[in-house]
Amino acid sequence: IDQKFRNKGIATEAVKLLIDWAAQDEGLIKVIAETPQENLGSQHVLQKNGFIQTSEKSIFINKEIPLFCWEKKIKK
Repeated sequence: IDQKFRNKGIATEAVKLLIDWAAQDEGLIKVIAETPQENLGSQHVLQKNGFIQTSEKSIFINKEIPLFCWEKKIKK
């Protein structure tokens, strides 16, 4: 997100709306997300939307990128 739009709650609201939309699928049990470990802003957005950090892993895209894995259980 462009710097001038950060810290205004836009990403938090977008994630909330996406979860609300996805939760309409009666078979949905959880939503999974991954963030680079250095991306504190994205981690904060997920935490504000009720995600819990569940694990860590790395991927390789031109270099190794350490990630945090997140889950949000969907209540039915």
